[in-house]
Amino acid sequence: MYGARNTWAVMAAFSVVLVAWGTATAAPVEVALSDNGVAQARQLALRNVTAAQASQRRVVALDDETGKLVADYRAVLRNTAELDAYAAQVQPLLQQQAQQLAALKKQIASQGDLGRQLLPLMLQMTDSLAQFVKLDLPFLVDERATRIAHLRAALADGKLSLADQFQRLAQAYQVEAGYGRSFGTTSQTLEVGGHQRAVNVLRVGRVALLYVTADGSDTGYWDAAAKRWVSLGGDYAREIREGVRIARGDLAATPLLLPMPTAPGAAK
Repeated sequence: MYGARNTWAVMAAFSVVLVAWGTATAAPVEVALSDNGVAQARQLALRNVTAAQASQRRVVALDDETGKLVADYRAVLRNTAELDAYAAQVQPLLQQQAQQLAALKKQIASQGDLGRQLLPLMLQMTDSLAQFVKLDLPFLVDERATRIAHLRAALADGKLSLADQFQRLAQAYQVEAGYGRSFGTTSQTLEVGGHQRAVNVLRVGRVALLYVTADGSDTGYWDAAAKRWVSLGGDYAREIREGVRIARGDLAATPLLLPMPTAPGAAK
């Protein structure tokens, strides 16, 4: 009995020693494992926070980009609506301009035929006008010859349109026609009877050219048939002088008794 009790006592004491030794040896290991786990947990948590922050930044960037794209899309929609409204307003004008362009093209296409027909006629009319001036009374000779020369140059100028050329021809005819309805006067030196004389020349329409000397001692007229000046003496000095004053605008128009040539060559 004693032995058995001793044996159990020894075993109990041994067990206590083992437990004490185990506790003493296991405690440091458990503490070491707990510190390493905390560190790993901290590192894991830090990585998770860093990843979450990066994800948040990407989300914010994507949100900003999405907002900008939405704003751009809305701006494009507004511009498109404005352009559609403008196009709707401009469309009738474009159609009208297209019709006008088609009409102009048609006119241009037909102008070639018109030009081939009209240009020879205008050249013929210019020649006729030049011949008329040559056969007419000799007044404003240089001015009228220059006008004919300019008209010929215009008809030969390819830069001028057919309308401009015809307008210049019409203006030349209008000027010549105007001479027949007006008085005119110039101071000239004429050869009369083999002598040079300073005179005032009175043009009565294109019916007559009359002259009077400054002192009134001699008057005369242009003989279209003979192509020379003929003296009439001083018989019509007062009338011709008054005609000169009327032509200059110094005297109101009044009836005058003037010599009118009746030669066949005179203009009627």
